[in-house]
Amino acid sequence: MSANHLANPIRQLADMAARLESGGDRVDAARFYRLAAEQAVADHEAESALDFFSQALEHTPDTQSGDRYALLLAREELVALFGDHEASDRDLASLGALADQLQDDGRRAEVTLRRAQRRLDHGDSDMALTLSQLALRLAQLVDDARLQSTASLTWATALLRQGNYDAAGTRLAQAIALARRAGAALEEAHGVRTLGLLQLHRGRLAEAEAHLVDANARFEGLGHLQGQNQALSSLGHLAYDRKRFGRATRFWERALAGFRQVGDRQGQAMVLSNLGALHMDLGDYAQAQAYGEEAMAISQRIKARFAEGMALVNLSLAHYYQEQPEAARDYGRQALAIAREVDSRRLQGYALIPLGHALLALGQPDEARTTYWQSLAIWHELGQPALAVELRACLARVAMAQGTPDEAGRLVDAVLTHLEQDGALEGTESPAQVYLTCYRVLQSRQDPRAGQILMRGVSQLEARAAEIPSESLRQGYLQAVPAHRQIREAARAPDPA
Repeated sequence: MSANHLANPIRQLADMAARLESGGDRVDAARFYRLAAEQAVADHEAESALDFFSQALEHTPDTQSGDRYALLLAREELVALFGDHEASDRDLASLGALADQLQDDGRRAEVTLRRAQRRLDHGDSDMALTLSQLALRLAQLVDDARLQSTASLTWATALLRQGNYDAAGTRLAQAIALARRAGAALEEAHGVRTLGLLQLHRGRLAEAEAHLVDANARFEGLGHLQGQNQALSSLGHLAYDRKRFGRATRFWERALAGFRQVGDRQGQAMVLSNLGALHMDLGDYAQAQAYGEEAMAISQRIKARFAEGMALVNLSLAHYYQEQPEAARDYGRQALAIAREVDSRRLQGYALIPLGHALLALGQPDEARTTYWQSLAIWHELGQPALAVELRACLARVAMAQGTPDEAGRLVDAVLTHLEQDGALEGTESPAQVYLTCYRVLQSRQDPRAGQILMRGVSQLEARAAEIPSESLRQGYLQAVPAHRQIREAARAPDPA
C-alpha cells in the first residue's frame, strides 16, 4: 500500500510498524499498526484504517485475546460502514467466540448489540428487536449504563422502523436517561437525534427541529463527524417535509459529502434517494431518476434493503411523472415487496402511493382504489393525518374516474375538514395536487367553496416557490410539475359563472 496520500503522523506510525515487522518484532509492529489505524480513524482515512487494523490483527498472537477483541471490534465497525456484510459477519463470529473465551458478559453484550445494529442495516427489525433486548439483559448483568443506553436506543430504533411510536418513545426516554447516568455524551446525542426522528415521523415538526438542532450541536461539540452527518440528513428531511427546498438541498449536500468522507455507503444511498425526491418536487424528473438509480445501485451492492426500497419508491414516482406508468408500476411493486420483507409499515405506505398512481394511469381504477386504501390505512395507523388526507384526495380522483361523484364529494369533504381544522399538508407528496383535486371535485358539484380552495392552494404554492433561491429552479417548480402548472392555469382561467 502506498502511504503517500496519508497524513504525516499516520505515515510515520505506519513506517515504524513496517520497520519493526521487517526486524522480526511482531508484537511492537502490531502495536504501531494499531496506533496508525487509530490515527487514520481520527483523520477520517477509513480505508487506510481498515488496512492497518487488519495488519495489527495479523501480528497479534492468538494468546492476546483482549487485544484481538479490541482490534476486531474496531475493524468490524469499518467493514460495516463500507457495506461489506460478509466481512462484518465473519468479524462478529470471531468477536462472539472471543467474548465467550474471555467469559465476559460485557463483551457478549457488545457483540450482541453490534449484531442487532447490523440487522437494522439489513432492514430486519424483528431480529434487531430480539437481539437488542438480549444485549440489554447482558448489559444489565454487568451494570454497564452506557451499553444499556445503546441497547435501549437500538431497541427504540427498531420500534421506530416498525411504526410503533409510543413504545419507541418510552424506550428512547430510558436510553437518554441511561446515557446521562453514565455520562455518555455521544450516546445521549444519538438519543436526542433519534427523538427528533420520532417527532418527525409523528408529524410534530417544530419539536423534531428542536431535537435535531440540539443533536447536531452536540455532535459538533464532540467532533463526531458521522453523528453530524446523520443529524444533517435528518434536518434535510425536515426541511424537505416543509417544502423548504433550498435548506433541504444544503443540509443533504453537506451530509452526502460527510458520508463520502467517512465511507458510509448506506448513508450515501439514503441521501441520494432524498435528493431524488427533492428534484422530483422541482420537476427535474431526469435528475431525480439519476439520483434514484445511483441510490439503488449502492443499496443493492451493500444489500441495504430498506435503502433500496426507498430508492425504488422514488424511481416509481420518477417514471410515473415521465409518463411511463408500466415502469412506475413495476418499481412500485418491487418497493412494496421489499417493504413487506423488512416489515416496515412506513415503507409500505410510501410504496403504495406511486403504485396507486401507476395503476390509475394504466386504466385500472379498481386496483388503484384498493392500493390507495391500503396506504391510507397505514398512515392512519401510524398517526400521519396529512398523508392520510392526501390519500383521500387520491381516492377522490379515482371516484371521479369511476363516475361516482357523490363518493368523491364525501372524500373531499373529509379533506376540507382537515384543512379547516389543521391546515397542514407538510410531509405529503404533492400539496398542490390535494388542492387541485378538491377544486375540481367542488367545481363539478357547483360548490361555492371551489374558488376559495383554489386560491388557497395557489397562495401556498407560490409561497413555497418564493423560498427557492434559483430562478431556473423556481420556474421548473412552477411549470414542470403538472399539478403546479395546472392549479395556476385554473386560477388564471375566467370564472365559468
